[in-house]
Amino acid sequence: MHARNKITIIILSLVVTGAIFASLITVRDFDIIINDFNNFDGFADPDGIFFPDGDGMLNFYVSSDTTIETANSSLLKFLPPDENISDVWVIINQIQIKGRNSQKYTDMIDDPIKINLMNLNDSIQILNQIKVRAGNYTNMNLSLEGNVTITINGKNETFLIQGTSSFTIPFYRHRYQNTNQADLKVEKGKDTQVLVEFRFRINTANKICIAIMNAYLSF
Repeated sequence: MHARNKITIIILSLVVTGAIFASLITVRDFDIIINDFNNFDGFADPDGIFFPDGDGMLNFYVSSDTTIETANSSLLKFLPPDENISDVWVIINQIQIKGRNSQKYTDMIDDPIKINLMNLNDSIQILNQIKVRAGNYTNMNLSLEGNVTITINGKNETFLIQGTSSFTIPFYRHRYQNTNQADLKVEKGKDTQVLVEFRFRINTANKICIAIMNAYLSF
């Protein structure tokens, strides 16, 4: 049999088969199928997060509250501030968000980001935008470089972050309420915002600093 005839037979077989299946579907069933198809939100994985067409846009903002000390706390009252601190450079190595009832994390940045905390005092700026799966997220992981570069009187100096430089941060409903935790809810086709506030206490005498992180859903 020629190849052309083979192709013709295959096409006819598909058409006939389709007609047989179609005859088993009532008009009412057909309407339901079309409605379900038009409202399809994507498949759900075991963690309850929709993909691949169930994405929303997450806008990631940052702000800072940086307190400067010019000496050890015991000597601070005897020593007037005489250092001019113009820059506090911090490198963010990783930001991830965690889905509810899941051990999976979604990366918020592809490469490390360097920011100047002094430029963020009393201000808010957008750090990154990313598409993420629609769903609820309970917390975020944020990892910093262990050293901070601070410009004092025009000279760059290295300060060590005391304690940990990696943080697991829950989400709070409002910037000025640190007691009311909530899930970060990302909805399909919508923009969602989250603000991370960097709180740094810097001791210029001992070349150390302490970092405290909070994340807010409204601000």
